[in-house]
Amino acid sequence: MQAIRSLFVPKWSSDVCLEGKTAIITGANTGIGKETAKDLAGRGKQTEQTIMTCARVILACRDMAKGEQACRDIMREVKGAKVVARQLDLADTKSICQFAENIYNTEKALHYLINNAGVAICPYAVTVDGYEMQFGVNHLGHFFLTFLLLDLLKHSAPSRVINVSSVAHAMGKIQFDDLSGKKDYHPVRAYAQSKLANVLFTRELAKRTEVLGVMAYSVDPGMVNTEITRHIRRPLVDIFKTFGSLIKTPAEGAYTINYCVVTPENQLLTGGYYKDCSISKSCRAGRMHCSSVCCNRWSSEERLDGKTVIITGANTGIGKETARDLARRGARIVMACRDLERAEEARADILEDTGNENVVIRKLDLSDTKSIRAFAEVIIKEEKQVNILINNAGIMMCPYSKTVDGFELQLGVNHLVISEEVMVNHLLPGLRCLRVTWSNLSPSTSSMSIASSLVGEDAKTKFLSKMGHNHPGKLPTSSRELVITFD
Repeated sequence: MQAIRSLFVPKWSSDVCLEGKTAIITGANTGIGKETAKDLAGRGKQTEQTIMTCARVILACRDMAKGEQACRDIMREVKGAKVVARQLDLADTKSICQFAENIYNTEKALHYLINNAGVAICPYAVTVDGYEMQFGVNHLGHFFLTFLLLDLLKHSAPSRVINVSSVAHAMGKIQFDDLSGKKDYHPVRAYAQSKLANVLFTRELAKRTEVLGVMAYSVDPGMVNTEITRHIRRPLVDIFKTFGSLIKTPAEGAYTINYCVVTPENQLLTGGYYKDCSISKSCRAGRMHCSSVCCNRWSSEERLDGKTVIITGANTGIGKETARDLARRGARIVMACRDLERAEEARADILEDTGNENVVIRKLDLSDTKSIRAFAEVIIKEEKQVNILINNAGIMMCPYSKTVDGFELQLGVNHLVISEEVMVNHLLPGLRCLRVTWSNLSPSTSSMSIASSLVGEDAKTKFLSKMGHNHPGKLPTSSRELVITFD
């Protein structure tokens, strides 16, 4: 049996020193995460004064009592280990934000982010933010954490992100229409979906960050005896009992993670899927890029002839591509932009591509309420109707600054521009009817689509709540009715 077992456990070792490096490991209070932390913490060197200089390892744990105990265990076993525990609940975006803020306040560099924490095959539950628990913790939580720490990773380049996936990803399929898992929840399918998302995220991240010096790898640790298996029921539990001697220990499960941490960059493939300390082949779905998976899931030939659409921030990025698509559908497009020169270039590009000459530019500076009111007055004067309003423009993570009216710039531009006072009193009189929605784009009714990030969810929710409380059902304007629905 030992000979058979040796086939499942890679023979690998390395004495690479990680002196001066900083690593974050999620779910590091137990199992694979703890063993990874122990290995990295021990990769130091002896100085002339016989002092061990090691990597700094941050154990990101939901249970701080277990996290601090894990730190004590590692420091007892590894001489000179520099390990600390930090609170992180991947099922709560507020906790993730607080953790990231703490890291930026305390750490000068981050060289390795190891997204290891996870839940597996658990009964149906949802995160604090309403997502199915396995998808929310295993993928969305780590996705958001990586996004928040990306600036520090770039600053510390060369750096690496390692996402712990599973062979179960091969059974996965992304259920875009049921990410909450409410329609047809099955614990194994939900776990497989989250692990496929890990692989897809790794490939897309690698594509976007390689030029920045941030490499990304996904890892299959193999079948490991850890606490993550606590929810497994028959018949899987019978399989575990039958083949228990072939199941890896947590230390063995950590081998491939450590391999991706210390192996020279030129010997690894960024975006690659690693198993048993070597490059492997993910399933066919896992070899696609996120953009291919997402972009190919929706198409429509719906026309918008006779409709008028206002798009803020339409001179570049998402706004420009939205304008291009809707112009192809025959809509009249009003590009609301601060930089008129760039807007003219974007308009010329859209005109050449679509042949729709009914694309116009109007000046709008969302950091100045005078500009917003002037824009609204022009629209009411020039346009007979406005069917679709897309509030897309925004700024993100900029140095501290204020709007003309004294508000913090991101809150002012990204949210306050859609405040009830400005919208109702200055633009809504020109609307035939307005549907407040985050997903629908129906040509049969006017729509307001608000593009926002997770950081803006609270402000968006409060805005909707205020509108709904003040004007339940229907909101009268100077000449027509505003219909508020909550999708």
